[in-house]
Amino acid sequence: MTRLFTVHPFFFTIFPILYLYVHNMAFTTIDNTIVPLLIAVLSVIILLSILYFILRDKRKAGLIVSLCVLLFFSYGHFFRLARGFNVVVGGIGIGPHIVVLSSCILLLALGAYFSIKTRIDLYNITKILNIASFFLVAISLFNIGINQFKTGETGQFNLNEEYVKVSQAGSRLQRECPNIYYIVLDAYARTDVLEDICNYDNTEFINYLTQKGFYVAGKSRSNYCQTCLSLASSLNYTYLNDLAESVGVDNASHHPLTKMIRDNRVFHFLKQYGYRTVIFDVAGYEAVAIKNADIIYNDPRWGLNAFHRELVNTTPLFYVFGRT
Repeated sequence: MTRLFTVHPFFFTIFPILYLYVHNMAFTTIDNTIVPLLIAVLSVIILLSILYFILRDKRKAGLIVSLCVLLFFSYGHFFRLARGFNVVVGGIGIGPHIVVLSSCILLLALGAYFSIKTRIDLYNITKILNIASFFLVAISLFNIGINQFKTGETGQFNLNEEYVKVSQAGSRLQRECPNIYYIVLDAYARTDVLEDICNYDNTEFINYLTQKGFYVAGKSRSNYCQTCLSLASSLNYTYLNDLAESVGVDNASHHPLTKMIRDNRVFHFLKQYGYRTVIFDVAGYEAVAIKNADIIYNDPRWGLNAFHRELVNTTPLFYVFGRT
């Protein structure tokens, strides 16, 4: 019998991370998968080593680890299916977390018991799992490759040279300039809209801002309905018609918009006059994060970006730490 390596635990570990990236390629970059992949693969190596030391059987150890990995990364999906389940038994409330967690533990216990006690030769099962897990990863890598190819073809939109031309002769600052604050209250409706649709009177807050010296545009409206579209337009004081023509109207990728936001005209203009730029990355939304600002106050939630938080939400970790 030919020698067979037990590689399916690694492929099953890699697949959920790549799968999540494939479904969010328009909003994130592949480098966000590196740390999760390293942590996941290292965890599998440790778990495999421990189980092999105990069982002295690589195939049995691999079968248990693969089951553990699949249940771990499926927890969040199972939770969404059971979200509405809430019953009270003997005065004790049983919610979706208890149902899903207990079910996963039971399945893992049964799977581990079968793997340990079985006298069946696991060669064929291991071979099937190796092939199946390999194809799952291969399909994800294929989709990533296709996306990278398309992005390379359509994502070469460049801003006008004026946007990125910064004086190399030093600051033009001749006197102290005022601080400039650009506060984006994302999805915050204006006063008349709040009153008409939500029946909420926001006058007190608006009056407070006015008394503090703020100018409040009472009939303002955004040019675009999405944050990344709006910021790409406002920070470069231009419409996005040229961008749409350059990348194609069917292109759903946010990467060209991210480039416009990070390398925006406003920042380049202000830096010529000695301004330091500060951003508050409170949303953790990577597409609108200006990473080349002078000072960045990051999202306080563990320093995780949106991709990492969504990955955590597919695992039992969000049950332990709360949904991120």
